[in-house]
Amino acid sequence: MAAVRRRSRATARRGLSVVVGLVVAPSLAACGDRELLVFDAGVGGQDGDGTGGGGSSSGGRASGGASSGGGSSAGGGAGAPTTELVHVLDTFEDGNTLSNEPGGWWYIINDGAGQQELTVVQGPECLERGFCLRTVGAGFEGWGAALGVGIDGFYERGAYDTVRFFARAGTPRAVSFQMLTHSGPRFIRSLEVGTEWSEYSLRLDQETVNVDGATVHLDVADLYELQWFFFVPEPFEFWIDDVTFLRHE
Repeated sequence: MAAVRRRSRATARRGLSVVVGLVVAPSLAACGDRELLVFDAGVGGQDGDGTGGGGSSSGGRASGGASSGGGSSAGGGAGAPTTELVHVLDTFEDGNTLSNEPGGWWYIINDGAGQQELTVVQGPECLERGFCLRTVGAGFEGWGAALGVGIDGFYERGAYDTVRFFARAGTPRAVSFQMLTHSGPRFIRSLEVGTEWSEYSLRLDQETVNVDGATVHLDVADLYELQWFFFVPEPFEFWIDDVTFLRHE
């Protein structure tokens, strides 16, 4: 189950290279203020069946650089604790738009009708007043605009089963999260992004899409781009931080 969970700034910045218990997502009715929201499948043209798995872990904001292993904590949810290995794609603490390994650049694309900016910012709008990535745009009349990052050349990405990131928006809005593959299929999930920082977690190894009546499973090693689309014509403001790949053992 793909999930998102809201985080306050006070609790969001913790190390991610830990052994944690696998969190079992509760039902929406039982979540209260910490409800888990599900990504909707099949938005933006492709039809996915939304068979995500897993959920958000008890980890929070990443420390810079690629990392793995280390530490332990009591398990949460059913079953024995599982090891969570982490590859940090970007925390933006270096102040630039070049990601960590594989060194892909963050970029913006749009329909050309409006104006869009991309900046790394620091201040109260970021997690714990650190650095984060911000894109803002307005005036688009065609398909809209998008934020993306290249991960081609990250040859170990196939060893990870989950992507996780923090995001927030200037006003609540729908965002289309899209995963591009060399083999052709585009795997698409829509998410609702609010004005507070929230943690979004998606099990990549359980993603599927319908292509000509056949169910195609996402091959994580085939990924080469991650993109976040803003389709509606209204002005948008979007922040993202701590983009990581995870592996649960």
